[in-house]
Amino acid sequence: MKIDAVVIGNEHYNTLGLIRSVGEAGYRCHYIEIGNNGYYVKHSKYITSYYHCNEDLEIIHIIKQITMSSDGKCCVFPASDRIALLLDKHYQEFSECYIPNAEGKLGNYLEKSLMAQIAEKSELKVPKELVIDLKKDLNLVLKEWRIFPCILKPNVSLRGKKNHITIARNTKEFHNVCLSFIEKGYDEVLVQEFLDGEDKKTIEVIGCSVNGEILFQSTPFVKLREYPTINGSTSYAEFVPGYLNKYTSAIVKMLQYTRFSGLFDLEFIEVNGNLFFIEMNFRNGAPGYALTDAGVNLPQIWIEGMGKKVFFDTNIKLVGRLMAEHLDFLHVVKKEVSVKQWISEYRSCEHKMFFIKTDKKPMIYYIIKKIVGRLI
Repeated sequence: MKIDAVVIGNEHYNTLGLIRSVGEAGYRCHYIEIGNNGYYVKHSKYITSYYHCNEDLEIIHIIKQITMSSDGKCCVFPASDRIALLLDKHYQEFSECYIPNAEGKLGNYLEKSLMAQIAEKSELKVPKELVIDLKKDLNLVLKEWRIFPCILKPNVSLRGKKNHITIARNTKEFHNVCLSFIEKGYDEVLVQEFLDGEDKKTIEVIGCSVNGEILFQSTPFVKLREYPTINGSTSYAEFVPGYLNKYTSAIVKMLQYTRFSGLFDLEFIEVNGNLFFIEMNFRNGAPGYALTDAGVNLPQIWIEGMGKKVFFDTNIKLVGRLMAEHLDFLHVVKKEVSVKQWISEYRSCEHKMFFIKTDKKPMIYYIIKKIVGRLI
């Protein structure tokens, strides 16, 4: 069966990885770019047609046009929370198209505090947390929260920015951070205990599901570096087979509660021998292409699963390290990692996510833009 895959995202290696994954599966890829006009993703050789659009209704209209003109099956992959929510709101309009959805309830699950409650009901530990109403007197707020250090973040990522996430180590810093959130236009903020310790690890799991039933759950990988160092995207990580085996049933239970169909990304923190659920993204995880490179093409598995067929060995264990080279090299630029160490790690890394020989143009345009940007 012929497949028309629609990828909707912005200038990010997550979007590029999705495009490459559907292209390598032999599907026709239609790229709808949102945000600013990018300079490297749109040059992937796997793109059949390209659109640039920021209006929600126009995006839905383009998807319907592609679906109507397809002589096979159409499917859609969002690379952002905003588009994931948009698709969930309109999923019933696409009976002939595979649309990721939580049966219209995704807006609820995007609230981090609600997902924490679902995780607890599924027998996963979560950090102590509280949703703070910033319209209240801050002196009263300080009486509600007495755990330091703590981390403050948007309760709904759609209504905020990742770089707004801030650590407060005492009441004075807490007060000032709350004021900064108010200045940025927030009505509420999620505050959590800051998990820390010498053995702290951030663990990510990527997978796909149909109606909450997991089709494939990746081997967990432990983040070794992210960029930016705080609140950034994974830039260097390592697969660790068997790492979360004893939590599999809890993860399955949480997914079943949401009845979500689509690609997902889970993040945990392990510290002092305890595993804590941090968040779930109802879309492809940024390092998703590393799985494709390792022989597990998640978009393809999901499409086959939606069509009631799965030909992959869903018990496959992934090994080795993965790197988003263009991001991770910035640690060298910032003098956080030596050139010698980075080159050694780059050479020994099994799964690279950006510079690939079969799709060179994005890399070329990325480098040209960086060089020109330094010269101007």
